Amino acid sequence: AVAPRLLREYFDPAVLPVIEGGAEETTALLAQRFDHIFYTGNGTVGRIVMAAAAKNLTPVTLELGGKSPVFVAPDADVDETARRLVGAKFGNAGQQCIAPDYVLADPATAAALVPAVSQDAAAVPVLTVAAAAAEAPAGAVTLAAQPVLPAGRAVTARVKLADAAT
Repeated sequence: AVAPRLLREYFDPAVLPVIEGGAEETTALLAQRFDHIFYTGNGTVGRIVMAAAAKNLTPVTLELGGKSPVFVAPDADVDETARRLVGAKFGNAGQQCIAPDYVLADPATAAALVPAVSQDAAAVPVLTVAAAAAEAPAGAVTLAAQPVLPAGRAVTARVKLADAAT
């Protein structure tokens, strides 16, 4: 994997140790004492992390992949909103806790927003892992294994329409 290799290459293991593995390694790791545990992932494993941390009264920060809605007001600048939505969703290959997952808008705003988002998303460059690594500045830690868009560049804009009566 690219990330562990680059982290080991650019960081002192005494400062930033990289431990790879599955359930067995994770269980052994969680049995150790830590000052604080940060976990990003699903609720099932989050419960395991929390239970293990409780044995040592270790504080825990859990980011359990909650959904991030975006509300677009009827008077919003649709083109600017689309640009910001696409940037927020595809930034860091979408691997952000706050990447927007869906949009709430009235029917007229949604009708204008969908083609604008699709157009901006289609303009996002698609790089292969080799091309991304070649473009990275010297010394950069690049997680190039995450594709920006699926092959075929299909873009689907999902918009949940807010009920006009509410």
